Amino acid sequence: MKRLYTLDLRAIAHVLSHSAEFHKPWQSRIGIVTITGPGLVAVEGDVHKRQRKILNPVFSQAQIRSFTPLFVRKAQQLNDLWKAQVADGNGAPVTIDVLGWLSRAALDIIGDAGFGYQFNALVDETNELSVAFNKIFDVVSSFNPIEFLQIWAPAIGKLPTKHNIEFQESTGVLRRVGMGLIEEKTREVAKDAPETDEQDGPAKDLLSVLIKSNADNSLSEEEVLAQIATFIAAGHETTSTAITWALYALASNPKVQERLRAELLAFPHDNPSMEELNGLQYLDWVVREALRVYSPVEITSRQPLQDEVVPLSEPITDLNGRVLHELHLRRGDVVFIHIREINMSPEIWGEDARVFKPERWESPPAAANAVPSVYANIMTFLSGPRACIGWRMAVAEMKAFIFTAVRTFDIQIDPSLVILGKLGAYYSDVSCVLNVSTLSDVHNPHPQANIKFVSDILLQTAEEISRRTQLGKDDVERIFDLISEEILDPPKTVFEDRSLGSESFTTGDEGIDNLIGGGIRLGSVWEIAGEGAAGKTQLALQLCLTVQLPVELGGRGGSSCYIASSSVIATPRLEELLGLHPQLSSAACSLDHIHTCLVDNTKALTYYLREEVPQLAQRCAAIEKPLKLLVIDSIGSFFQWTGKADTRQLVDRSKALAEVSSLLHNLVSSLQLAAVIINDVTAVFDGDGGTPNANPAFDRHELIYREQARWFNRPDDTFLDEKKEASLGLVWANQINVRLFLTRTGRMKEWIDDAPKAASTTGEEMERSAKRRRLDEINRTLNSLSSSSKPARTSILLRRIDVVFSAFGPPQSIDFVITRAGIRTVGSNIRRTYQPRSEDIMPMHESEEDYDG
Repeated sequence: MKRLYTLDLRAIAHVLSHSAEFHKPWQSRIGIVTITGPGLVAVEGDVHKRQRKILNPVFSQAQIRSFTPLFVRKAQQLNDLWKAQVADGNGAPVTIDVLGWLSRAALDIIGDAGFGYQFNALVDETNELSVAFNKIFDVVSSFNPIEFLQIWAPAIGKLPTKHNIEFQESTGVLRRVGMGLIEEKTREVAKDAPETDEQDGPAKDLLSVLIKSNADNSLSEEEVLAQIATFIAAGHETTSTAITWALYALASNPKVQERLRAELLAFPHDNPSMEELNGLQYLDWVVREALRVYSPVEITSRQPLQDEVVPLSEPITDLNGRVLHELHLRRGDVVFIHIREINMSPEIWGEDARVFKPERWESPPAAANAVPSVYANIMTFLSGPRACIGWRMAVAEMKAFIFTAVRTFDIQIDPSLVILGKLGAYYSDVSCVLNVSTLSDVHNPHPQANIKFVSDILLQTAEEISRRTQLGKDDVERIFDLISEEILDPPKTVFEDRSLGSESFTTGDEGIDNLIGGGIRLGSVWEIAGEGAAGKTQLALQLCLTVQLPVELGGRGGSSCYIASSSVIATPRLEELLGLHPQLSSAACSLDHIHTCLVDNTKALTYYLREEVPQLAQRCAAIEKPLKLLVIDSIGSFFQWTGKADTRQLVDRSKALAEVSSLLHNLVSSLQLAAVIINDVTAVFDGDGGTPNANPAFDRHELIYREQARWFNRPDDTFLDEKKEASLGLVWANQINVRLFLTRTGRMKEWIDDAPKAASTTGEEMERSAKRRRLDEINRTLNSLSSSSKPARTSILLRRIDVVFSAFGPPQSIDFVITRAGIRTVGSNIRRTYQPRSEDIMPMHESEEDYDG
């Protein structure tokens, strides 16, 4: 299952207008059905089409016009209650729970307008239907492990838990009261009871209109009952939230509030009709802008029932450089429609798109005309057959409450409180502040279950889940099966799922290419470990250039990203390589295609890998220089601590390593690039320098942890190598495909420097790092340069590169040197360090062989 996030308006319009082909994901529908039953918001396909046709007259403009006096009266009643609280404050600021009050007022409105039922929530919070519905809503909206598991195994809902009993009792109240209302309204419709047309008289309620529209019994009794719960759920929470945020926006923008108040106070009376409210231009702008910036619902999603082709308004270039004019979705993929981001897109609304600015509606941008919408060219109410059917009612309610409140109160924000999220709000005559709530405050009746995500289930045993949730083991096993069935992809052929790529590029040296199996393989994670001045960074810099070579010259014609942890990339050295390496040239390679950044902590590293690298890949693909190499220099520096590490730190380090490795493997697989990770070494303190085949554990065909660490963490054939190992050790080794180990052998070799001597200036010398100066000392010339044209002879330090383990070849090694022209291997003999035995795949050494150097 793939997830598509898009702001392409044509693609979104296509998805929303084809509701028969794109349904809500079943997981999201379960929560809705739990609250409302098979109501309009929960059903799909032909059932939704049938219900929508019957309900359309219920929310007509004429029907909403008749409800406007009710909206105004309820807003005035709420204002009177707030005035009383302000009066009790004796002139001091009084803080009032705006969202709570508005939610109760909206509940009164939906009860009266929806089905002629008096909740009286503003004055009495003990109404049985109100209490029952609030319990249902609390049960579903609060996190509880049992309800979470019920998504995957509905039979859990029948277990006699305290939560289930409360839920069943509340739904029983809702059914009893709801059926009573349906019977009452059915009798009234049958008698064709006279209705009052006066403005302040009782208006025809939505349920009566629904029953009359359903004269042919197209809707079952269960479906009609479900609409009552749907009216309550969709008709009061979202509307009260929208009004709250409109008041917050006015409090945040005093000049806007002053201008709006001037318009409203100029209105001649306190009881405007719907037409009069719509005639207040600045009020209309404020409501539009509040719904644009503070949409009560920020995101929704759809799933195609079968493979679909979605058109695009503009072609895009994918990560592989292909230009796409349409998207091919498979059955079960999820399309996320981010309402908030479309509403505040700078491409549509301009650079100030995220600013609350009602004046923009005086001349809306032309680009907004392309937004699929039923109101004001904003996505708040969606569009198409599943657009919000009650949007007219919501807008009218907002205007009525804002009209009444702003004419009465001056709204400000308490500066002592910090706004963290739109989870609640407070209001008074002098302050309007948000009620801050965090995930830790959410009620969880079973905190000991410690289940928040699907992974929390899959990473525990059935016995443990059963114990923590009080479910039967058979139910838990069934849950495992259902989750696995949902999240696992169908089998693929090897050709379809090439997680380890077959393409590669040269290292710039034929000897190293042969050593590692033909070059740096794409689609894999490589580690270069070694002590300081062993040549790790030198090799990485060389790779950043060779990857740019055309394919016919051994490269991939791509670009690279170099993430440094402590210092900027060595630009002078890159320029030197570009000028002196025999395979490189300025015509084929450029420093412009090496992208670098400085990252100094694991949080920043994971963010960069997750967010920035994919975006960089898109930019590189757009200029036909696809991203093919990612370098991190160095991974060990992100996990260094001073002092002794405790258990918590070790656990945190393991989690961070797992997250980094997961991101790396996702990147190399999806982008088909190579990741080269530089790792430092640390001293070995166990003093065991024996070779694997000399250890009794190998004779017993057992590989204890210490020997595994030795096998994966360090080479075995170079003097004193047994005293150094890769700093992140075995845990990290399990996350990589290849580990290369670079060492300084301590031996020198006479070398003829055949590269032309580059001109050196004092400025260039000053740019060299301390590490580079140490390398210059190691490679210093032993013989004075003569004035003759003969090549200079110098003594140069021999280094060794070991393949400790690899997915592409056996462990082996070769000597190399670092010259001004790059890394050069010495001789052509590659030495096999380990030869696995076929009978037990245990490593053992071949006989020693002479090799060049």
